[in-house]
Amino acid sequence: MLVKGPAVQWGTKEVLEGTLWLKGRVVGRVRLRGRDGPWHFGRFVPEAAFAEFSPTFAAWSRLMHDGNQGLLSHAQRSELANLERAIDRWQAWIVSSDGMVHPIRQLNIDGSLIEWKE
Repeated sequence: MLVKGPAVQWGTKEVLEGTLWLKGRVVGRVRLRGRDGPWHFGRFVPEAAFAEFSPTFAAWSRLMHDGNQGLLSHAQRSELANLERAIDRWQAWIVSSDGMVHPIRQLNIDGSLIEWKE
């Protein structure tokens, strides 16, 4: 079930915004929009440092959208798996506006959309 609005909470306070860190650098702002089980969903606004990571997420996004149109080839599935492993190796966390640090285990960014699993 997707939870929206004031019912969405990180920790004990209602916190809907944070800063995304990748490999020790601030790469953008996150606004939490909802949750579905372990997944969090929101909006992402990149900062200049995101440029280093953008091509990987763009390639991931392209393959995911291609996969929605039908079956991916073996080569595409392999490329997708490689991209996902690369993303998962990056140290990622969100510092929410209440100062809490939220380590990220899985991260997907598709344009202005972001989803992550802590």
